[in-house]
Amino acid sequence: MRLRSLLVTALGVVIALANAGLPIIPVSAHSVGADSAFIDVPLYTQQRNLSCEYASLVIAMGAYDTWVSEWTFDELVPASDNPHWGYRGDINGSWGNTVDYGVYPEALVRPLAELGFRGEVFYGKGEARSLERFLANGVPVAVWLGMRGDQSYYEYTDDGTPYKINPGYHVVVAYGYDESGVYASDPASGSSVSWSWGDFMWMWNAMMACRWRCGLWHGRRLWQPTRHPTSRQATRRPVSAVDRPSQSHRGCGASGTMPPSA
Repeated sequence: MRLRSLLVTALGVVIALANAGLPIIPVSAHSVGADSAFIDVPLYTQQRNLSCEYASLVIAMGAYDTWVSEWTFDELVPASDNPHWGYRGDINGSWGNTVDYGVYPEALVRPLAELGFRGEVFYGKGEARSLERFLANGVPVAVWLGMRGDQSYYEYTDDGTPYKINPGYHVVVAYGYDESGVYASDPASGSSVSWSWGDFMWMWNAMMACRWRCGLWHGRRLWQPTRHPTSRQATRRPVSAVDRPSQSHRGCGASGTMPPSA
């Protein structure tokens, strides 16, 4: 039985959906240049104020022609004050605080396994080579970004386990990069966005302080795409259609249309 792979990033962390013991499987359409790589991913708008993590997984899985409702994750992800362990707060709450907050990638690996995807979490550690490698291999990456920079601080679980939270983070799906910067599908707006490398790394590194110190699960995957990549011209989104967010760009939002059903 073959395994399917999917990637997710976070906190300077990434959840990569990768195959167990197999090469990483690309999505059906991707292209790679000397200093660039682009993947064809869908656009999707999150349905609740703080569901950008789940919506990003909808986008990433949609790149493999697999559509799962974001509400499915409500049933699979436990609640926890520690976002490494489960969802923190009310998913319908207001963005930008730490009471109603969200979830980190480690808590999403097991739910992804239940949906037939294997998740791998990685941290950028201040450089982008791992992100570039996954994108060059045709694997979309969900990225946790500190939209306000690093404002993180420690809290502790009842058993004394420390963890960090950083108000004002957001999750998007990176689908490409070139010399100018990084391109992503943003569930807050349901559109493509891009950042210069400097701006992107500033936001990505802001979440590095929240990284987890323990090992990760590894889920299994049940299906593997077999189609071949097409040309870059056919898969890259026009740069003219990608607006860089202004300083007032927010993180999560809600409204929009559900993806087509399978």
